[in-house]
Amino acid sequence: LMVAVVPQPGEPLGAVAGVLLQALPQADSQALQGLAERLKGSDGLEAVLTREPQSTAAQLAQRLFGGEKLDVLSRWPLEFKCHCSHEK
Repeated sequence: LMVAVVPQPGEPLGAVAGVLLQALPQADSQALQGLAERLKGSDGLEAVLTREPQSTAAQLAQRLFGGEKLDVLSRWPLEFKCHCSHEK
């Protein structure tokens, strides 16, 4: 898991993005390690988010893993929901 928080004027949290890499069965562990190192590098998540703080998740993924085949399977708007009540 890699999370980046980049300060932005007028935004309490700034620009925030996160990436979770998970190995699938039969995955190449060296390839996965290479992707993890890329996220930490000079062109990694924080650097890309700093340069392009308004990027969508798909745009960030393309910048980070542009050499890889990427398929966006679904798009969901980000929202916060709390189903709790003051009585609980």
